[in-house]
Amino acid sequence: MDTKQKVKGYTKPKLNFSSTITPVKVDPARVGVIRRGPGEKWMPNKLCVPGGKTEEVDRIVIEGMPYYVGELGAVRELEEETGIKVSRHSLKFFCTLLIPDYNRPVISFYSIVREDTKSSEVLWLTNNEILLTPDKEFAPGMKNELLLLLEHLRTSGVSYL
Repeated sequence: MDTKQKVKGYTKPKLNFSSTITPVKVDPARVGVIRRGPGEKWMPNKLCVPGGKTEEVDRIVIEGMPYYVGELGAVRELEEETGIKVSRHSLKFFCTLLIPDYNRPVISFYSIVREDTKSSEVLWLTNNEILLTPDKEFAPGMKNELLLLLEHLRTSGVSYL
């Protein structure tokens, strides 16, 4: 599978979905968030998870047909925004969101990362820290999404890599 192969007779579609990825540490359970910069177009100064719009590079070509892969976009965004590298095969699907006024679906993934994973861009939050952080600090819906993810991990028995 070639992620950069040109496809003859292919017209590039308008890519209209986004992917997010929440890095997770499990001992104790923590989710990684970033704070958007003050100059960011989307959600400046808000806490959110790495992610963004799917781009042309987020594809694989199988038998001459391009397939846009949300996992590739999520992995790319995580590395661009935090420096953390994960394999697309380590991603787990969490949910698909349709955010009002955003006009595109968002595919949300998570990936368990090693406890020694470091990034100066990531703030690691426990369930209690999320609860204690004022709602206005988060992008709309982000606080609830993080709490739901932690509940999902707790009830699914995820405990280590």
